Amino acid sequence: MAQLVKGTTINGYQAHTTDIHKHEVHLPLAGFYSMILTYYDEVYGTDFLFTPANYVNYNFYFEVNGKSNDGYNVDFQLYNKTDALSIAVVSTTSNVYVRLRSAVLTMPGAEKTLCLRMQAGTDTAAICTIARLVLMPA
Repeated sequence: MAQLVKGTTINGYQAHTTDIHKHEVHLPLAGFYSMILTYYDEVYGTDFLFTPANYVNYNFYFEVNGKSNDGYNVDFQLYNKTDALSIAVVSTTSNVYVRLRSAVLTMPGAEKTLCLRMQAGTDTAAICTIARLVLMPA
């Protein structure tokens, strides 16, 4: 199992778990954020150093609670900054907050810096209240 312990702090947020061997673990990437851009841009302050050895026997998911301000498509991306690669993208056209969760992710096999990136259409805002990695015991 992973070497996480209750109360682990990541990016200033606390990992939420009561029993790491039975429940999902949330690793926060970002809190509330909004942007209007027609290209992917990094959400400032969301860098997360992913070290695979710390997360053995887990399935990973990318989860965002987000919305579009006007019903047009918006994208939220988990991005590998080290290799300039997208790991996952979740999208919505909802103008009310919805929880978006990716399928099981294939995570990097070596230490990488990950971040949240977002994009929206012209005059459309992509808004998220939380973006995180969710770990489930394999």
